[in-house]
Amino acid sequence: MLCAVAFLIAMHTAAAQAVPVKESWSGDDSRVTERSCFQATTEASWNEVWQRHAKDIQQPVPTVDFNAYIILAVFDGRTTNSRGIFAMQPEEQPYDGNTFYIMHSGYQTVGSGERGGAVDVTPYGIFVLPRQSKYKVMEGTPNLVGAPIPSHERECVVK
Repeated sequence: MLCAVAFLIAMHTAAAQAVPVKESWSGDDSRVTERSCFQATTEASWNEVWQRHAKDIQQPVPTVDFNAYIILAVFDGRTTNSRGIFAMQPEEQPYDGNTFYIMHSGYQTVGSGERGGAVDVTPYGIFVLPRQSKYKVMEGTPNLVGAPIPSHERECVVK
């Protein structure tokens, strides 16, 4: 009986964990205008991704220890009404250490005309994650408060 309880507690704890994010940047104003995803595994590839992304190209590239970490950079390209891309771990999904979940944070607008007040943006999420060969990236968009977030795999290029 005690073993069964310990097993259930361990399973609940595992489900609530997420891939540890050392640092992240999210927003709605990337220079990357095409939907894309990259896993930068070297300083050179990280510099390339940062230069494509940063609005202020004079802004220094954040330092990352590529012996211990990699960069996962997710871009949605040109779209509307998004605050950015954020890390999450759905409670209903078991933690496996290889799957990284992202969520799109959007909002509604009201306005006249065919666009209804839509705001043009280029959302992104950049995450510093523990080093491993490749993460499986699953993305979702919340649809109802309290409803499970449907997710699908997003293909990422390893650089």
